[in-house]
Amino acid sequence: MTGNKRSPHIVLIMILISLCGSILAFRYANAGTQLRSSLLAGYDSYIDRFTILEDDTTEAIEEFYLSLANSLDWNNDLSRFDISNTFKFGNQTVNENLVTGFTAGSRKSLLFELRNNLRLKYFREGSDYTFGNDYAQSNLHMKISRYFEDRLKIASKTRVELVDFSKRTSFDYDYRYFDTGLEMEKGSYFDDFFRVGFSAGYRDVPDSTALSFNRFQTDIEFHLVSDMKRKTELSISADRREYRENTRSSSWIIYSFADYSIIQSDKTRYDLRIESEIYLYDDPSTTFFNTHFLRAGTGATWSAGEYINISIEPRLAGMFCDEFPEEQYREGSIVLGLELSRHDRFWMSCTYEPGRRDYLLEENDIYSDYYLNRLSLMGNVSLQAETSLNLFITHDPERHSRRDDDFSLTMISATLSRSF
Repeated sequence: MTGNKRSPHIVLIMILISLCGSILAFRYANAGTQLRSSLLAGYDSYIDRFTILEDDTTEAIEEFYLSLANSLDWNNDLSRFDISNTFKFGNQTVNENLVTGFTAGSRKSLLFELRNNLRLKYFREGSDYTFGNDYAQSNLHMKISRYFEDRLKIASKTRVELVDFSKRTSFDYDYRYFDTGLEMEKGSYFDDFFRVGFSAGYRDVPDSTALSFNRFQTDIEFHLVSDMKRKTELSISADRREYRENTRSSSWIIYSFADYSIIQSDKTRYDLRIESEIYLYDDPSTTFFNTHFLRAGTGATWSAGEYINISIEPRLAGMFCDEFPEEQYREGSIVLGLELSRHDRFWMSCTYEPGRRDYLLEENDIYSDYYLNRLSLMGNVSLQAETSLNLFITHDPERHSRRDDDFSLTMISATLSRSF
């Protein structure tokens, strides 16, 4: 049971929004606009398996749903307006997602873009979600950009996010978030490219100033291409959060990624990848403490036919933590990939990652070593009469040296859609 008592009329509001979007789309469908609609039937499943006192336990949430989506796109030489809404009715939840966008100007002068995403989620009475909590969320994005010669663009970005939950819990709370910043790009993403950005913002939690914080973000990204056969990519981002009270420490999150690739032909590619994620706290505690995750891999991709690509990537990873040796581990795995594609008729990607994680502390009362076998499958098949079938499956079992720690997570999503 969810225990939510926001309002029994929220579903009616969602239906009215969806119907208004549909009526608006059909009303202007013949006025030089582009109209797209689709009807979708879907199935989602989330399965947790774990062990309690030698007993295997399974918790599962299954949802069957129908979804109606409409989108309308109107544009002329100076401006563009688009609206889309997706209404989803399932045996567990009811969702409405309304997206509106407006663009004015051109690349030769100032370009103004405004977009808002409104989402409503309602957990039905008696659903299997133990902590279901109805909420409304609005994300407003505004962007003003100017293009100069030699492929240089400077942009100003602003974002406003509002979240309203049905009830306040330890994990769910209303908040308002705002940030604004500048960004500069030069070059083409598929050629030599450079981007740098900076933003400043704050989150305000009305019921608790302890959860409010100021935020500063900066990121740098560049690509270097040599003779279209060698490509270097590097990105670094830093996220600073300063909490207004001492109940939680202010922190830095620093993420970096590097990739060096050699493309010998259309059928063969080699990559060397390194990624790093660092958490640094001003005042570390037993809950929030400094960590450094590091992973490196070298991979190759080959074509095994007109429609088949295969890949392999051995990986080494590790977690470093000076304050708590229980957290430190090393991990080795190998990612095997298979991709099938035949133009717009079908597409499928499958990866399998076997490996092992070993914790460095021998007498570890918190974690135990385990074998991992991560499996991922996603695909799309185009059927007749604008009908398509989509499938997504992930399965991540962990076989621990301590049986009570065994765990697996399985997610399945399947949809059948008809566009008209």
